[in-house]
This record gives sequence, structure tokens and C-alpha cells, in this order.
Amino acid sequence: MLLPSPLPDWLALVTLPTTRIGRLLLVQPLPLAHRASRVARRWLRDGGRSGQSGGCDFSDEASAVGSLKSNESVVLRPETAGRIAAFGFKDGAIVGKGTVLVTLDAAVQEAELQQAKANLALAQTNFQRNQELVAKKFLSQQVLDTSSANLKVQQATVQLAEAKVGKTRVKAPFNGMVGLRNVSVGDYVKEGQDLINVEDIATLRMDFKLPESYLGRVPVIQGLAGCR
Repeated sequence: MLLPSPLPDWLALVTLPTTRIGRLLLVQPLPLAHRASRVARRWLRDGGRSGQSGGCDFSDEASAVGSLKSNESVVLRPETAGRIAAFGFKDGAIVGKGTVLVTLDAAVQEAELQQAKANLALAQTNFQRNQELVAKKFLSQQVLDTSSANLKVQQATVQLAEAKVGKTRVKAPFNGMVGLRNVSVGDYVKEGQDLINVEDIATLRMDFKLPESYLGRVPVIQGLAGCR
């Protein structure tokens, strides 16, 4: 919005308690005469004396106190109880998605996995042998079906054991910065206990509030100006 030139008499009646006039910001309501005189001096300095058609630009400005939030934030917790064996990070370091951050003692789970793999190998051997015997009419089809079902059971047992071993490793779900850990090597942690937080600070979000009166004047894409 531009002020007309020459300066009209009714300019002394303008009240703009929260409006920026050029570089002039009226933060608090000023006395009417003082306010009008400052506007007039500004207008005259910018061209009012020379009869130019230019004037002062008016723009709405609102201030608010907000907080920055990371794009993604998570507190990592183990899905199984156990004793911490090792850490795969340093406090405050940047880690990539899938990085193993905390390793629990998995001696028991590893032993169960090896046992399951041995049973699977035996089941595969028996199934192959039974296939050959059935082909030669030495065994019935029922025996072959039983060995086939046992093979599938052993395959599922191996997958279950591998899943248990995987739960002893806590990995980063996304790229980000790790915070300060709350535990040390040798600590026994329970299922669901807080271990470490990971923050994705590549993109930050601003959280602030404005009065409802500004709702119709704030577009979806709105520029922000920060201050210290």
C-alpha cells in the first residue's frame, strides 16, 4: 500500500500500533501526534518534498516465540532383556540408517541358532533320502510327506532363532545424530528400557503459535524471519 502524494491532512489520524512502515516498526501504541509526526518525516524524506509519487510500503508483521524440532526423533529401547556387550557409536556422532548402536550379549541366542541349523541340515538330508527311496518304491508317500513337514518346521525354527539374535542388536532407524547414552557396557537392561535417542537434524521444524486474528492473513507458504 502506498501513501498518496502530497501528504493528506487525515494522515495525522492513522494509527498503526503493529505495522512496519519502511524500516520504522511501531511496537507499542504511541501518542497520536508523535506517531503522525514520525510518519510524516519518513514520508517527506522518501520523496514527499520533491513531489514524487513514491511513498512508504505497509506490511503486516507479527512476532512469536517458538521452538525448533527435529524432523524425526526416537528413543531406542531393546525388545529383549540382556547384558550390554558393546556400543557402536560415540556420543553426539552422526550415524547412518541401519548402524548397530547397541549390542547385547547373545551367547544363548547364538547357541540356539546353531542348534536349529544343525537340525535343519539333518531334516534336509532325511528328506532327500526319502525322496530317492519313494522313487524306488521302498517307502510310502506318507513317510515322504512326514519328512517334508519336518523340514519346513526346522526351517521355521532357524528363522525364529535368527530373529532372536537380531533382537540383541539395536540399530538406528534413520540417519541422524545420537545423544548421550544412559547406560554402559556390562549393564543389564530390561525390555523397553531407554538406551539412546536419535535425532534427524538435517531438516528442522518450527513450532510456534499466533493469535487467531492472523489466520486469514497467513498463507500456506509463509516466509519467516528469525532474530536472536
